[in-house]
Amino acid sequence: MTFNPELAQIGDICCYRAKITDPLGQAIGILSDPFHPFREKISHVSIVSEILPDGTIKIIESHLWNTNDQGNHVSGVIEKTLNPKWFDKITLVRYRFELSDLQKIELIKQMKKNVVGRDYDAASFLSKFIRNLILPKETPLLNDKGAFDCAETITYSYMKFLYINLTPRVNIHTASPMSIRYSKEVKVIS
Repeated sequence: MTFNPELAQIGDICCYRAKITDPLGQAIGILSDPFHPFREKISHVSIVSEILPDGTIKIIESHLWNTNDQGNHVSGVIEKTLNPKWFDKITLVRYRFELSDLQKIELIKQMKKNVVGRDYDAASFLSKFIRNLILPKETPLLNDKGAFDCAETITYSYMKFLYINLTPRVNIHTASPMSIRYSKEVKVIS
């Protein structure tokens, strides 16, 4: 399937395949799910926050190092315009029971109010992968609950604001891009 921006809805999750030339992305994909070596390696996720009348998609994502729409370098959770050219493949997934219009509005409103602007959780990076192998339902040993990585931004927001657990087999603070992409709680859209 090829990414089709026309199928996107608010609350959908963009899953980005790690580029071959991106060793960190490849490592994230492998360490996130070492038991399935032949699965497509997903290195990053973001959530669709707005679709403008011209079809432009805005996303909320968390990065250690990012560029916002004004061209400034930032770290943490931000809202920005999606540029599909950043990644060689994007898979769009959606909560399997779909969100109502009211749920979509509430999710994004609460994310903009309570999640956007938080720091990137670099402290839990390695601890998260170790915890994913041993006791995945537990919070990582090193975890800053006030800061988020890309997967944690999404799982935390769905749980906190909608009471939906996107990764029931994994703690929301231990979730990875791979655990979201291959969760039974989501379905592939494009």
